[in-house]
Formats: sequence, C-alpha cells, structure tokens
Amino acid sequence: MNSTTETSISVDTNILFYSFDPRDVSKHEIAKRIMSFCLERKAQIALQVLAEFHHASVRKNVVSPLQADAIVQDFMQRMPVIATTPGDLATALDLRQRHGLQIFDCLILAVNNRSGCASFLSEDLQHNRKIGQITVLNPFLLTPSELDALLA
Repeated sequence: MNSTTETSISVDTNILFYSFDPRDVSKHEIAKRIMSFCLERKAQIALQVLAEFHHASVRKNVVSPLQADAIVQDFMQRMPVIATTPGDLATALDLRQRHGLQIFDCLILAVNNRSGCASFLSEDLQHNRKIGQITVLNPFLLTPSELDALLA
C-alpha cells in the first residue's frame, strides 16, 4: 500500500463522473458510495482523472463550468492527487503496446501503478483484468456483497 494513502483503490474518470450524474440512478448511487469511501480513506486520484472529469461533466451539461471548477478544487484539497511524470508516459507507451489500450487510459494506469494502487475502478476497461500490479474492477458488475467487501 502506498504510504500516502490509507487505501490502494483509485478510480477512473467515469466513476467520478457518475457520482455527479443522476441520469443513471443505479450507477449514480454506486459511484457516490465509491467516491464517499475514497474521500473518507483518502484514496489517491490521478490528476488526469480530475481534468477529464471537468471536461466531460461540462460538455455533457452535468454541471456548469464554475461548478466543475469547484468540484475539482474540492477533490484536490481532500484527496492525494497523483501527477503524471515523464516516466509515467514511457510506461503508458509500453502498456499501450502490450495491452492495446488507449494511451489516455494507459497514462492513468501508469500513474496509479507507480503510486501503489492495487484496485482501479473503471467501467471502460475489462473487468478483473490485471495490468501491472493493478486489478481493474468494474464496480457496476460487482454483486452488492462484492462491493461491500471492496469498500470495507
């Protein structure tokens, strides 16, 4: 576990996005629960995830630009934010070649791998896939008891 965090869970942009987007009630409730857990446990979050959230939430009219600014600032104050390094980009390029993923997903995975993340919660990547030291989990595919165990 990373010494800067109390948990080794991190989230992809879509989980943060769903925590503010009420249009899919089930995903919204699960994502809110996950983000509450992450805030309580001071789980790390990639800087890129915050930037992508800002872009997506404004573009899809979930929040206004000023609201998105405030949300991102709040998360930056309440969670350890992991910035991208040149080494992360090199790792991301390698991950892209080996796993055939989009470079932006690989960059988030590289940052989280470097930072000691064990479980990466994402709707977009293959559920239960192991990438480096990270296991990708789609929380919307977990049973209620599996989600409870993950967030215990």
